[in-house]
Amino acid sequence: MTNLLVTMGSLTNMFTLLNVDPELAEKTRILGFDLQTLIQIAWQALAILLLFYFLGKLLFKPVREILTKRSTEIESTLDKIEADNKAAQQLIAEYDNKLKNIKAEANKILAHAHTRAVAREDEIVKEAHEEAGKIMQRAHLEIEREKEQMKDEIRKEIIEVATLMAGKFVEASLSEEQQQVLVTETINEMGDDTWLN
Repeated sequence: MTNLLVTMGSLTNMFTLLNVDPELAEKTRILGFDLQTLIQIAWQALAILLLFYFLGKLLFKPVREILTKRSTEIESTLDKIEADNKAAQQLIAEYDNKLKNIKAEANKILAHAHTRAVAREDEIVKEAHEEAGKIMQRAHLEIEREKEQMKDEIRKEIIEVATLMAGKFVEASLSEEQQQVLVTETINEMGDDTWLN
C-alpha cells in the first residue's frame, strides 16, 4: 500500500516536471490517484477485510462445522456399510457351509431311512413268517382234529359193521369157513385205506 502511495506521489511530481497544468492533467487522466481516493481505497479494503472476518466468524465457521459434521457422518456411514458388507460376507460363507452340510445331512438322513426301511422290512418278513407258522400250526391242528374225527367215524363204521357181522353170524350160524368168507367180504367192502388210517 505504501508503494502505491509512493507511486502516486511520483506521478504528481512527474506532471509537475513536465510542466503540465495539474488541473488539466487531472481532467485528462482516466484514473486519478489522489490522497482522498487512496484513503477511500484503504477504507474499502479495511471494510472488505472486516467483512471477510465477520463472514468467516458468522458464516464460514458454521458452514465448516456443517461440512465437518457431514464428512463425519459420511465416514461413519461408510464404516457401517463396510461392517455390513463384512457381516453379509460372513453370512454368505455360513450359508455356503450350511448348503454343503445340507447335502451331507440329506445323504445321512437317506441312509438312516434306508436302514430303518430294511429293518422294518425284516421285521415285517419275520412277522409274516411267524404268522405263516401260526397258520401252519392251526392247519396241522385242524388236520389232526379232522383225522381224529375220521378215526371216530371209522370206528363207528367198524362197530356198525361188526354189529352187522355179529348179527349175520348169529342169523346164519355159519360154519367157520362161511364166517371167514363173510369177514373177508366185509373187509373188502370197507377197503384197505380204512384199515391203514
